[in-house]
Amino acid sequence: MKRAPFLAAWVSCLAVLVGAPVAWAAPLTPTPKTTHAALTLNTDGSFGFQVMPGKPLSVDLVGPGSLVLTVRLNSAKKLPSFTGELEIRRAGKVLKKDRLNLFRSRVGAYKEDRRLQPSNPKSFKLKVPDGLQHYTVSLKAARGVSMTLGISYDSSADQSAAMPADDMALVPLVAPGGEGPGMDDIPLVPLAPVDSGKPPADAVAIADKPADKPVVKPADKPVVKPADKPVVKPADKPVVKPADKPADKPADKPAVVAVAPVDKPAAPGGPETAKDADKPVEAKPGVETIEGQAAQPPEVTGEATEVPAVVSLGLKLGQISPFQAIGTTSFTGVFDLRWIIPATDGNLHLGVEVGYHQYALAVTGRDLEAELKVIPVALQLFYAIPLASIFQLFFGAGGDMYVVMSETRYTNDPGSALSGTSFAFGGHVCAGGELELGPGFLGLEIRAGFTSADVTGMSNVNVAGLSSVLGYRLEF
Repeated sequence: MKRAPFLAAWVSCLAVLVGAPVAWAAPLTPTPKTTHAALTLNTDGSFGFQVMPGKPLSVDLVGPGSLVLTVRLNSAKKLPSFTGELEIRRAGKVLKKDRLNLFRSRVGAYKEDRRLQPSNPKSFKLKVPDGLQHYTVSLKAARGVSMTLGISYDSSADQSAAMPADDMALVPLVAPGGEGPGMDDIPLVPLAPVDSGKPPADAVAIADKPADKPVVKPADKPVVKPADKPVVKPADKPVVKPADKPADKPADKPAVVAVAPVDKPAAPGGPETAKDADKPVEAKPGVETIEGQAAQPPEVTGEATEVPAVVSLGLKLGQISPFQAIGTTSFTGVFDLRWIIPATDGNLHLGVEVGYHQYALAVTGRDLEAELKVIPVALQLFYAIPLASIFQLFFGAGGDMYVVMSETRYTNDPGSALSGTSFAFGGHVCAGGELELGPGFLGLEIRAGFTSADVTGMSNVNVAGLSSVLGYRLEF
């Protein structure tokens, strides 16, 4: 008896070597039992199921395992943030309630509907116990707000018990009143009343066919097509109609025959009756109808869609003071160009700046005057931290190149002026805040820069300084 565990281990090893299937834990995306549209982000290709308020999502899972639900709120309105209440139930018992208040993502849109504005994501991790478990996820939110729910399940358990059986999803195609599987085996949905003697409600609807008697075709006309295919009237031969029916359409506009979808049978006692089944299905304007297929919706073209912002342009104006005694506080201006990195939900910006400022100084005791004109070119990285719906803090750092144009002269000798251009390299750090105002952002920034430049008549000069600027930028 003590050899049983040892033998079992050897059997498992041999199964791996010969290629026998072994159940390993692997993440998967379960299919909900309820019907929901799929929404896919154009930034990273992640997708989820759209859940509307009042229409919860249901899914079955076989445990044990680890379930991760990733939530985004959506709205067609470009609001700073979206709110709603999330509720997660297992077998009818509430597991989690959370009041969502998610900021709108500045980058990314859905491929299926680019008008929807997604929020930043929020994830919830749940442990699934042993056995078949039933989960329900619902949303309570204002009108126009929906939720995108991403489902990731990691388990080594067999999930076949949680998958819907394929034969239960099909409607048996048997004649009314004919023999078929028993009601205990497969729940049949009658396609038409048994005693009507007419084709099923979701069979092909033949245009202008009388309800009480079959159409008598002349002998010189072709044989009527089978009932499972739509019949298109010839354009050059008008069809004789009974006296109590309206006149036929012109010959150049043949009657359009549409097919009712097979996967939506008429329920017993529902609004569709045998009389309605004999009426042709009218094709709606703009809907393409193909013989033998269901009506397909038209492709929407020319509709204005909002593209996520990925580029930012801004202008900053303010003052700069030198760290050394090379002048006094002066004016500075900066042109700001940024790329908003999509994968970071708009929080990380990579930018290039070009600015201008100048210093003027007089060296006492030497009767020496100097004027420095500085053009800084900076490559920098910003990181934004949203604190409210319309306000955020940011921090940044970068590397700088300075173009320094200098001119020195002695006050008692006007002809002694010397000029030259030099280059220097350095860096800077900055911090500030931005307020979403109008179409763009109003910001205040404090920056400190460091460099060492050799200019005409002086060496080891820090031409960067400490600056404070006020700016406004737009995102496109």
